[in-house]
Amino acid sequence: MKRREQALLLLRKAAQDEALLDQVLTSDQVSDEIIGFHCQQAAEKILKAYYNPDASALTRIDPPVLSKTDPGILV
Repeated sequence: MKRREQALLLLRKAAQDEALLDQVLTSDQVSDEIIGFHCQQAAEKILKAYYNPDASALTRIDPPVLSKTDPGILV
């Protein structure tokens, strides 16, 4: 998988974590630990998407635009 394709996949997965959080954030049945775990997972995926191992630093790439109506879709 090419670097950009991998970054886009990670960003789509992070958007799915965020969509899940939107659904359960106010639920009394979901603990703070579970919510925190999914926040951490989304943040980690975003950082991995922007990390360029060749440069050993975070590298700015042109991020895709996520659909406001369906965060799992890149436009």
